[in-house]
Amino acid sequence: MTETGQQPDIYGQVHPEESAELISKKLIEFDAAVEALSAQEKENITKAVEKCPELLTEAFKLQFLRCEVFQEDLAAKRYSNYWDKRVALFGPEKAFQKLTQDEALKDDTAALSNEFFRLVGTKDPSGRNIILGDPSKQDHEAIPTDSMARAIWYVFHAALEDETTQQKGWIILAYPQKARVKQFNRDLMKIITSSIKGCIPGKRDSCVCVPNYQSALKRILTPAPLCYLCSSPAIWYTYLPSTYLFQHCFPNYQAIFW
Repeated sequence: MTETGQQPDIYGQVHPEESAELISKKLIEFDAAVEALSAQEKENITKAVEKCPELLTEAFKLQFLRCEVFQEDLAAKRYSNYWDKRVALFGPEKAFQKLTQDEALKDDTAALSNEFFRLVGTKDPSGRNIILGDPSKQDHEAIPTDSMARAIWYVFHAALEDETTQQKGWIILAYPQKARVKQFNRDLMKIITSSIKGCIPGKRDSCVCVPNYQSALKRILTPAPLCYLCSSPAIWYTYLPSTYLFQHCFPNYQAIFW
C-alpha cells in the first residue's frame, strides 16, 4: 500500500486517482504550458491548430497528461515532440490528417497488412492493451522503413483509444525468436524507440518481453530497475500472466519495464 492509500497493480505501478476537477484543472495548465513553449517548440503545434483543429480535442490532450502523470510541463514538451515527429514521419500534409487508413495512411496498405506490430486483441489483468512485435514479419526490402514506421504509429494510436491503456500504459511484447538477422532494421528501431520515448503518449510503465535479447535491448532502450522473467510466446497471444508467473514459471524470457 502506498502513502496515498492506493494498492499497486500487478506490476507494482500506482496511478493517479482521476476526477473531473483534476482533469479540468490540468487541461487548463497544459494549455498554459504549451503556450509558454518557445516559438520553435510550438512551430508544428501552431500548424496543427491551423490545419486540423478538430483533432486537438481535450481527450487528445488528456492522453499526454496521463502519460506524464499529470505533470503539465512534461506533457507539453511531449506534445511538442509528438507533432515534430509526426510531421517528420508523415510529411507536411499527411501529418495533419487523421491517422486512418483512408487518410494519412492511405499509401501504407502493404505495411499495415504486414502486422510486424499488431494489437493482440486481449488485455492484461489490469486492462492494458497488449501489442505484439514480431520482427520475423519484416520485409524492409519490399516495404520502406518510413511506411512501416507509420503503420506502427497507427497500431500505437489504436492501442491508445482505450482509456485504461492511456491511464496505465500499454504492454509491448517483442518476439524476435523466429526472425533472421537480415530482418532486423536498425533504422526502424530507432524510429520506434524515439517515438515511444518522449513522443507518443504511451506511458513508460509499459513492458517489453524479449527471449534472450537483454544485451541487445539495453543498447536500444534505457531500462528502469524493475525487471521480471516472463511468459512463453504461446501465452502472449491470449493472456499476459501475473507477476508471480513472470518471476517463477518461465525463466527463459525476460521483461524489462522502461
